[in-house]
Amino acid sequence: MQAIEEGDLAWDQSLIFRDSLRYDDHGLFGLLRDSARVELHRAVEEMISASDNNSSLWLQALSGGGTRINEILAARGYTGTRMNSRTDGRRPDWERYGWGQTTPREMTRLVREIVDADVDVVSPEADVSVICAPSRRIPV
Repeated sequence: MQAIEEGDLAWDQSLIFRDSLRYDDHGLFGLLRDSARVELHRAVEEMISASDNNSSLWLQALSGGGTRINEILAARGYTGTRMNSRTDGRRPDWERYGWGQTTPREMTRLVREIVDADVDVVSPEADVSVICAPSRRIPV
């Protein structure tokens, strides 16, 4: 969301998929060929609606990687929620917990923070841009 808000990415931006991002051959993004063009909003939709591993890894990379995601989580006070997949120093956690890890309490907190207008998980401007994007409306 920060990259979109800062103009580094756009919902309707066409991105190029690379085989280096491929995790498996499942889901829509598992069928993509190297150099396939896909709009950013489609990667987000597949990650959320189909739990597509390939799009998730792509978005993880676009977000700065697992290390950056973990820094953001730690800065917000999350101690049990971490990205393990393709994240330096997290291999033992990946082997034990898988792609990522969280606790029920922290997942509940995160969902509440996303929904709660008084907590800025994303800026109010970024939140509105998702709903009102002229090129693509994302269902909320």
